[in-house]
Amino acid sequence: MECREIRGREFTTFVVRYAAGVFAQPPWKSAPFDCFIIDFGTRGDLVEMVSGDVARSAADWVETFGFHAEAYHDAVDRASVEIGRQESVGCGFPMTAWYEKLKAVDAITDYVGTGGQGSQAIKVVLIVGNESCASRMATAIRQSISTQRHD
Repeated sequence: MECREIRGREFTTFVVRYAAGVFAQPPWKSAPFDCFIIDFGTRGDLVEMVSGDVARSAADWVETFGFHAEAYHDAVDRASVEIGRQESVGCGFPMTAWYEKLKAVDAITDYVGTGGQGSQAIKVVLIVGNESCASRMATAIRQSISTQRHD
């Protein structure tokens, strides 16, 4: 798994391109984390697989952006119920939110750079798209976090 680590003042962000088994041996070990799922325009055929992997991980907060944002949000909730993480959809383990209108890289990275709604020290940006998307996102997030450090 190629993983880009970005250390900020208040949290550490890992930018990872999605692949099956992405959470099997992550560099953050078993620490709980806040997850940002960003889909850069795939056909939507990975929604269930990605969401199942996220639900089985140590994700505490899951925020979804871009294409299929609501579908990812709903699928994480369903998968969390199916595996017994939460009693019923909406019980909040993990907490979930979606932002369908945030599709521009600048808007997403500015938001991710704030740490989002969760309070974990580890943030994982899960890119559903090609390697070029993951690389661009890592660069943009690094710049956003760097700018916030100096504010």
